[in-house]
Amino acid sequence: MGDSDQIEQSESQTLRDDRGRFVKGTRGGPGNTTPKKVARLRSKLIEFVEEHDALNHIVSQLIQIVIDPNEHPLSRIKAAEVVLSYTLGKPTEGLDVIAEVEALHARLSLDSPTMSFSQTVRRGFLAGDE
Repeated sequence: MGDSDQIEQSESQTLRDDRGRFVKGTRGGPGNTTPKKVARLRSKLIEFVEEHDALNHIVSQLIQIVIDPNEHPLSRIKAAEVVLSYTLGKPTEGLDVIAEVEALHARLSLDSPTMSFSQTVRRGFLAGDE
């Protein structure tokens, strides 16, 4: 046994009681450092996005994907999911879109019951815009 082993052994013995438990006042380890790293990375990313006004560019790129008919349908859906989930949040329960559109049409007494949802939105008839 070398001198460093004896020092480590004597230090570890003084940090624990006779039952092997840490004694009061023993300094703990660094803990989980991952949240601290994630917080630092998040701060740097937010700083970069703000500095370069990247948020507007990112959102406008996502919206371009959504409305471009030449994009792959799954790409368009995923881009729409990202935009909607970060702006509206995830729904707490399932949404019956057809029932919502029918209710919207009935509430607004639209001339044409066959008017599409996108036409309704383009006319500015969104919930809360009354």
